[in-house]
Amino acid sequence: MLPANSNKLIHSLQRLSITVSRSLSAAAAPLTDPLEDEHIIPFKNSSQSEFQVSTLDNGIKVASYDNGGAISRVVVAIKAGSRAETQAQKGLSHLMKNAAFVTNGGRSILRTVRETQQNGGTLECSNSRELLSRSCAFMRTKLPEMMENMAPGIVDPAFKPWEMGDVKAQCANDIATLDATAANLELLHKTAFRDGLGNSVYCDKLKLAVLGPADLEEFASQHYIGGGISVVGANVDHNELLRYSTDLLGSLPGGASVTTAQQYHGGELHMNTSNGFSYASLVGAGAGLTSADLPVFVILQRLLGSGTSIKWGSNTVSSRLNRSVADVSEGPRMVTALNVSYSDAGLFGVHAVASPSSIGAVLRSAVNEVKDISGGNITVEDLERAKNQVKAGAMMLSEGSEDMTEDLVNQVVFTGGYASPAALFKNIDSVTLEQVVETAKQVFAVKPTLVVTGDSSGSPYLDELL
Repeated sequence: MLPANSNKLIHSLQRLSITVSRSLSAAAAPLTDPLEDEHIIPFKNSSQSEFQVSTLDNGIKVASYDNGGAISRVVVAIKAGSRAETQAQKGLSHLMKNAAFVTNGGRSILRTVRETQQNGGTLECSNSRELLSRSCAFMRTKLPEMMENMAPGIVDPAFKPWEMGDVKAQCANDIATLDATAANLELLHKTAFRDGLGNSVYCDKLKLAVLGPADLEEFASQHYIGGGISVVGANVDHNELLRYSTDLLGSLPGGASVTTAQQYHGGELHMNTSNGFSYASLVGAGAGLTSADLPVFVILQRLLGSGTSIKWGSNTVSSRLNRSVADVSEGPRMVTALNVSYSDAGLFGVHAVASPSSIGAVLRSAVNEVKDISGGNITVEDLERAKNQVKAGAMMLSEGSEDMTEDLVNQVVFTGGYASPAALFKNIDSVTLEQVVETAKQVFAVKPTLVVTGDSSGSPYLDELL
């Protein structure tokens, strides 16, 4: 059985993962057979040559692809996530996200909203640990109007004191609506990394009263520079996107975005944050997005089990974690492999939700499954199934423009180029049983991290699990 809100919990975890778990019906071959070329339905404009990347004089990267769709998307990604905050700036990335479309040097809020509606478009801004991203979706004939509407907030930002009340109110609402799994993952990052990636993507309530327009202006001047910005377009003409990016963003100062190398520390935290379930994350150091070990971690995640392939299924067939906890807990529970990757660091392990009396048994069972794989209890059939699931998930990313654009943004920002899903299959196919076994041995071997929130009254400690 799963908790009533398990779908929401799993979704929160999967959004942080390098892979996306969906129905695998798109793979025509059985999951235990290798996916040959004839089993993969080609999608339009999937080759490397059809993705174009250019660099402006001030260092801004401009990338695009065009599948001929009627709806276009443009994302301006800035390396100004919470990782970029100093000790005194913590929380500014969250405020910058909610202040993205306030009055600026070129447009009032009213004009921004009015022109967006007139053009039938949408404007959004999101922040993560590494990026602050403004995005717009619109009919492909409206590229000039939407770019002109979005650019002033980047080139000429202005933060009026009388508008800060609404911005901070939205920040407070984001914090109030934070679900239990997201809150657990915030504390997990803080414990594992301390600073940098350990900085929360949410502004602390006490800091909301302290931060003001001058802080936002300083933060923008530090990070709104050419070397830290990438413009990515979907279903747009590359030359047009390049021209408008040059005209509208070319005046930004150049310079490289400086990021301090992230260090993984590990640690342990038990905190009572609510009544009801216990939320536990047990992880070790994972792989970054550019690490050669990333394909092995992705395969290991699938072998352990991450989410379900059927809407109301428990996935006890292919998920080793779900099979193992079924024997130790009869109450509501959820357990999944956790694989979070950033540009130069990552976390890998398990996340579990269970009653306070069962959380210890669930975590021990999950640890035993990792140890089981590290002991060589894995077959070639298991490995091929996991590889096929990873490949199917990668191909599914290419079916929707939103997912594909997000993937392109991450690759362009952190690698400067793009590799299509088909090009990544060689790395997946090259993963061996020996590599998976060796990686499983290292998961909890050095500086593990355990964070338990919710009702932590019955939670075990690290020395009781490992």
